[in-house]
Amino acid sequence: MSRDPVLKLNQKPHAIFGIISFVLAIISLVLVVISIVMVAVNEEMTQSDRLAVGILEWISAMLTIAGFGTAVIGETSIDKEKIFAHISIVLHFIGFIYHGTVLWFGFL
Repeated sequence: MSRDPVLKLNQKPHAIFGIISFVLAIISLVLVVISIVMVAVNEEMTQSDRLAVGILEWISAMLTIAGFGTAVIGETSIDKEKIFAHISIVLHFIGFIYHGTVLWFGFL
């Protein structure tokens, strides 16, 4: 009886909802970074700049909510790798903290 010396880590496929949630977290993060850069670069924000930043923040918040839901669905899948769902839940929780702070203290 010979033992296979190669460690097989990914024998199960990844949960598709976990992957989708991870992608939504990355998109939300990119939108947040774009809105922060828009505020940091513009010394005098016009009304249209403020509107664009607000729209980016709201889209990012909605993606965070949708991504958290898909991460929870990814966590409940059976016989699937759940690492993307685990990472996504952490990222979306950080997103909830950020968006809650922005909403509490007002837009950037």
